Amino acid sequence: RGYTSTEDLRADVVKEMESMEDSNARGHGISELLAALLEAHPFEVPPTLVKGEADEQIREYERRMRQENPDVQLSEARIEELREEVRPQAEEQVRRLILVERIREAEEIEASAEEVEAQLRVSAARYGMTPEKLRERMMTTGAMASLVSNINYNKTVSWLYDQADVEFDVHDAAEHEAHSHDSEEGSGEDQAPDGDSKEDG
Repeated sequence: RGYTSTEDLRADVVKEMESMEDSNARGHGISELLAALLEAHPFEVPPTLVKGEADEQIREYERRMRQENPDVQLSEARIEELREEVRPQAEEQVRRLILVERIREAEEIEASAEEVEAQLRVSAARYGMTPEKLRERMMTTGAMASLVSNINYNKTVSWLYDQADVEFDVHDAAEHEAHSHDSEEGSGEDQAPDGDSKEDG
């Protein structure tokens, strides 16, 4: 972008900084709001879901390590240690996902076709692919469901943040999620990129 004066440049920088501050403040606010809702509405979560989330965090940790050292290999003993270390965060994440999903269902919040297409374009550009090619790959691997799920999550927490007050029912949430999780097991771990991550603050 060209600037006709230093004043224009300064104004644009200030505008970008304010936008970043607003985004950070919103993310922090969402995180605090979800924490407060979870404290007000406690519920048990199935150990299988917590273990699944912990294992996913460990796989992500291993992927990051392999970017620096492709030959790195975690031992079973180390994986078990990591599982115990990340268990509290994994359980908190599972609770958050269940809570947001129940709110989404109650409010009938759904990703629109336009939102899915927009996210496909963003993700395709990031990975140097055409949207059509990325869609084909994600449909083949089943990763499209993850992309839609991420959009639904972010759309729901954004809606929640904008509400002054909201009432919802989280009864049987864990059972509902456990059933959904069991039905998805066996689909495999390798997936195409699934767009932006969920917004946790």
